[in-house]
Amino acid sequence: MDIFNSWGVKTKDVVIRIPCYTRESGVCFFWESDYAIKVEILGDAIGITANREGLISLASHCLNLAQDAIAPFGCMEFDEFNSLEEGSLPLILQRDDSLHTI
Repeated sequence: MDIFNSWGVKTKDVVIRIPCYTRESGVCFFWESDYAIKVEILGDAIGITANREGLISLASHCLNLAQDAIAPFGCMEFDEFNSLEEGSLPLILQRDDSLHTI
């Protein structure tokens, strides 16, 4: 059966594994093999460029932070020395439940 979102766009389910958060383990990262992610300034915008594995890894990190058990201001920090391509700007993913839609 076809499923459509509120804009009438056909959707599909996608399965992405995320680490289960526990107070003991804290926030853990799950990276797809052979991922590559670069963060840079492109004119007056921030560009995040990644291969397929990098995009899946970023999706996993975002869903990881969205877990109910994660603190409202939990964050993940990445840079060229721990996970991003050489020359990348630092990247911080942060959960902020005080933000609301416009």
